[in-house]
Amino acid sequence: LAAIRSRLPKLLTPPPCRSARLRSLARTAVCDPVRRMPQRRVLVVGAGFAGLCVARDLRDRFLVLVVDAKEYFEYTPGVLRAYVRPRHLDSLTFTLCPVIEGRMGCK
Repeated sequence: LAAIRSRLPKLLTPPPCRSARLRSLARTAVCDPVRRMPQRRVLVVGAGFAGLCVARDLRDRFLVLVVDAKEYFEYTPGVLRAYVRPRHLDSLTFTLCPVIEGRMGCK
């Protein structure tokens, strides 16, 4: 038990940020125009159904940054239909950037 307690601070320390985009966003102070105070930030990991819903719900109160491994959203259960109807694939996928930045107002 003592060995675990001694390692616990090292395990809870996050690794250094390697992404240049995330470092630059962390350095810039974004102010709320109404209160003139720095706006709090939220990082949403994953742009699936839950991630996009959380980003949409928090966008009015926080500066939201959405991170995903892919640049597109894919409705995976519908992919089986695309084997039968290849034209159906366009309705199952879309690029995330225009939706997140344009329609939702997040980054």
